[in-house]
Amino acid sequence: MIVWNLICPKCGKRMRFKVDVCPCMASEVELPNCPDCGEKMVHDYTSLKGRRKIRRR
Repeated sequence: MIVWNLICPKCGKRMRFKVDVCPCMASEVELPNCPDCGEKMVHDYTSLKGRRKIRRR
C-alpha cells in the first residue's frame, strides 16, 4: 500500500491517493485527474515544509 499526497496544479485542490501496489512498481502507477477541473494531478511536496521544524538555539 502506497499513499501519496496529490495537488492539482490548476485549481490547487489537494487529495490523498492510495494505491495497493508493490513499491518497486510505483513508477508504473497512473496518477488520477482532478475531480473538479480534469487536470492531471501532481505530487504535493509543499505539505512537508511545515511538519519538519528545526530547533533554534
